[in-house]
Amino acid sequence: MKRLHADFLDSQEAFDRAKKYWQSLFESCAKEMGVSSQWKPLWGETEFCTPYTDMDAVSVFSAQDQSGSRGVQITQWTARTGPEMISAYTKTFGLHTDKPLYLLVIVVTSTESTVAICRSLLNIWLMPFDTMKRLLVTIDPEHFIRKKRKKK
Repeated sequence: MKRLHADFLDSQEAFDRAKKYWQSLFESCAKEMGVSSQWKPLWGETEFCTPYTDMDAVSVFSAQDQSGSRGVQITQWTARTGPEMISAYTKTFGLHTDKPLYLLVIVVTSTESTVAICRSLLNIWLMPFDTMKRLLVTIDPEHFIRKKRKKK
């Protein structure tokens, strides 16, 4: 299993390549769902990610919709060996305010198979829903758990 952009914290150039990769993936999903013009950098950032730093698990991509009610944050682990890993969960900011932000957080070691799962999660998150509750119910963890096949 080949790691994609496993060197992303080795240099600013490697980090920029990883940022561009994740931004392209998100833009592709947003275009497929017909919502590409409705997303912008998260919390007023000038880019779709945090700046390069020398730390593990840095956010390589983040965005929010124009209404400010839905966001995405992708964090890439630097692990170059070991099993693939992907975790996704939602966080809510300002739940008891007029305008809460529902954030989909994806933490991933980047491989072809985990990126495919990320794409599925993003496509669901980008779907139009009449209520956030219906969207959160739609993201069923069982759908994304890969079952191991028994060896014969």
